[in-house]
Amino acid sequence: MHQEIAATYNQLFQDDGPIPISDRVSSSGPLNATPPILVIGSLNRRKSLKYSGKSFSGSVASIYHFCYGALVNDYMHRFGPARMLLWTPEQDRIHFLPERTMYRNNSEATVSMGMHVQTAVAVEQLIARRKLNEWSSRSRWSGFHLASEDVVRARAVQYGMKVPEGRQLFRLGSDGKCSPKKQAATDSPYQIRYKTKEQVGEALEQLLRRWNERTTGRRFPIKTDLPHGKVPVEKLYQYLTFPELADALCEDPSKSFKAAARTKTRSDSGIQHGSLPKLEMESSAWKAKPGNLTMLTGTDVRIAFFADAALCGISLELHCKILEEHGVDVTELKESLIKFADTIVEQVERKRQVYYADFHRLVDDWTSFFAPSQLLMADRRHYEPLQADPADFNANQNLCLLDCIPTNCDLEVPGLADRRQAALACRDIINFLYQYRGQSVTSALEKLAPNASTDLVNLVPAITDPRKGGRLDPKHLKVRQLTCEMLEGLTKAWFEWPFKPDGWELSISISDGDYSRTGNTGPLTPEAVTASDDSDILD
Repeated sequence: MHQEIAATYNQLFQDDGPIPISDRVSSSGPLNATPPILVIGSLNRRKSLKYSGKSFSGSVASIYHFCYGALVNDYMHRFGPARMLLWTPEQDRIHFLPERTMYRNNSEATVSMGMHVQTAVAVEQLIARRKLNEWSSRSRWSGFHLASEDVVRARAVQYGMKVPEGRQLFRLGSDGKCSPKKQAATDSPYQIRYKTKEQVGEALEQLLRRWNERTTGRRFPIKTDLPHGKVPVEKLYQYLTFPELADALCEDPSKSFKAAARTKTRSDSGIQHGSLPKLEMESSAWKAKPGNLTMLTGTDVRIAFFADAALCGISLELHCKILEEHGVDVTELKESLIKFADTIVEQVERKRQVYYADFHRLVDDWTSFFAPSQLLMADRRHYEPLQADPADFNANQNLCLLDCIPTNCDLEVPGLADRRQAALACRDIINFLYQYRGQSVTSALEKLAPNASTDLVNLVPAITDPRKGGRLDPKHLKVRQLTCEMLEGLTKAWFEWPFKPDGWELSISISDGDYSRTGNTGPLTPEAVTASDDSDILD
């Protein structure tokens, strides 16, 4: 199938083909370029492929092939970037446009380097899982969806984009949940709050003091007169620098809370059917619907405090980097911040199964959305998709239209690797690292090659730059948080690094050059993507 696609495209874009010759633009993207070529097609009927005992969607494999052509800068750029509007099954969209960082996989990371992908038309969300093995996607806090809609609306107005008559917009990420306050997320850890070293130092002292007061020798982070440490949501706001964390937990509470709620539901059902004796059980904090939680348990409160402290630390890391760039000596501040980040991780690790998944869920959501360069392609979209109806299609199918534009990523390393070699290496490196996507960058790089965690990180400044989504200490940056700039830098640094192990091509790749084959893990299947958060993070 992929050979047929390549042959068709090469014939279409060859020198004597029907496409007029034009100069390649210096940059691409829907906001700063007008691609001279538009390709419209459907991948819905592409046959599925089997690889390593698994079956993969034909549309997923086809877009991988297009991505390879974009990274090689071959037929996708030969006469200017080729823009593609491709109909694909709705369930395949999660491979390219996950809504949360925890779902970011090698598919999204690879494709986002080669192409800018966004949804142009959608039919309906597939959120509720009706069967145990059915595809589903856990949605983010509604405040992020509202904030994203505001940003996208401003982009559309700036470029004069309007909704056609008779059509409605499709709200991405809307799964029926809604924040009681109905407010867009505004609390960004990347906001500039301090200007001098003294101000940053004072803020760090206050942060450490609050941390010690709330975590040392106390069962619950704040005083409460309620049983079992429950706290009204409104009371928690004053204790948080980022109070919207409490709203996010109200809408999507911790796994331990939901497990208790499920246990109570099962117990109540058993009592009704006479299979269990009637026992005294703690009343749930739910009010009618899960989306209307009004009180948080001690576990949720502690998770909120941990996440709030982590975001405050990231904010101060950003300020240290800015001061350092202006020639200010912030060595002591950086050491204190790194030590504080280690302390937070240590506290979370003490009760890993209780805090770990939900703590990282909150921190990852905040940093990926508010980072100066947003991590997820879904947040970088330039317009909202249009709403379609299954009846619009011949077989009442649930399809989506993906708008794909090649990026201007150039992986060539002069004298060391041409674009094709670099693109293949980039694919293999991403697939290897994303086997450990919930682990730190340094840990994964050390598995790639001895001393790679030190040498390669030093060659990629973005990894340790909070302004570009990095961290002062790369061990606090997870693989799934690597941006396109970082992955491009790691690929080039790999060829420039003189200490690569012999035969590294075979050690990190088992593929034979066909880009549709995505390493020993392959594209994540729907079942793998929708595994529990613990398995997702603790892999």
